[in-house]
Amino acid sequence: MKKKLPPDEYYQTLARVPTSAAAIIRNTIGEFMIVSHPYRNDGWHLPGGMTDTHETPRQAVVREVEEELGIAIKDPKLFCVEFATSPPYDRIHFVFNAGMLTAAQIADIKPDPDEISGYRFVSMGDMLTLLHPLLSQRFKNSFEGFLKGTCIYLENGLSLAAAEK
Repeated sequence: MKKKLPPDEYYQTLARVPTSAAAIIRNTIGEFMIVSHPYRNDGWHLPGGMTDTHETPRQAVVREVEEELGIAIKDPKLFCVEFATSPPYDRIHFVFNAGMLTAAQIADIKPDPDEISGYRFVSMGDMLTLLHPLLSQRFKNSFEGFLKGTCIYLENGLSLAAAEK
């Protein structure tokens, strides 16, 4: 039988899993925004980043989009949660549908050069080809949630049915 620990000690024994939040942003013709970062050389990504301490994933995606692109997104809708067990640590990814930007909103984008070295709007097929392979897999396997406005849960990029095979 395990020794019962005081609450402070018990909480020190629990897993600490970093979380990230990303946004799917589209233009009015339905193309998807992808971004490149000056500090990474592993393909295109979605706007977003890591959550800060005591920050919810929804707060993080709003903050990250504003920091990276200089625009405000309102009421992002969660459509994917993924638990990824990849070294050096596990991670939980949250992906939100941030809606469509008008031409005027796109004209207001002011990328932070420390965060974003480029952005573009591309078709879904091009996005899936250009995104980092793990992001592409995450989006492909959660697309039903994106379309239906529901949330899909993935483990290591796969639906539960596929992950359990």
